[in-house]
Amino acid sequence: MNNFDNPDSQISSLCHYLSYTISWSGDMRVFTVMNKWLLKAKSPVLSGSRVKLEVDNLDETIKAIASHTYPQYFSHLCSASELFHLDVSRFPNLFYVALVLEKGWDDAVTEYYCKHINIAGVTYKTVCELLKVHRKAMANNRVSTRCMPTIPGI
Repeated sequence: MNNFDNPDSQISSLCHYLSYTISWSGDMRVFTVMNKWLLKAKSPVLSGSRVKLEVDNLDETIKAIASHTYPQYFSHLCSASELFHLDVSRFPNLFYVALVLEKGWDDAVTEYYCKHINIAGVTYKTVCELLKVHRKAMANNRVSTRCMPTIPGI
């Protein structure tokens, strides 16, 4: 799928463009935000007991994506029964923490969106506690003790 060598340069360019556009897109946003802000940062949030089930679900999701022939196109090529791996309800607080980190929201904005964005399972108190743990640990160069699987190329 990554071999787009075609004698026609326009077709080759189009294939590269489409590949880039759909890779890690769509429903994969839920995963890519957490991957960037929590997994790659080795956030200590991943070791927290408050979100152990969510972290276990994330671990399962990573393994499902990594085992796919083309992980970057997982949400487009997986079976309908595998799409549950990307359901934000499996890791609502982790996703929300990653989203807050990505957006750079302060506490007031975080609280506002916690109350107005309907993500089942998200609690403002939990999100704030997790953000505090993350920010304090990152400032002191402390990382998670939980070993999480990785996906090459992301």
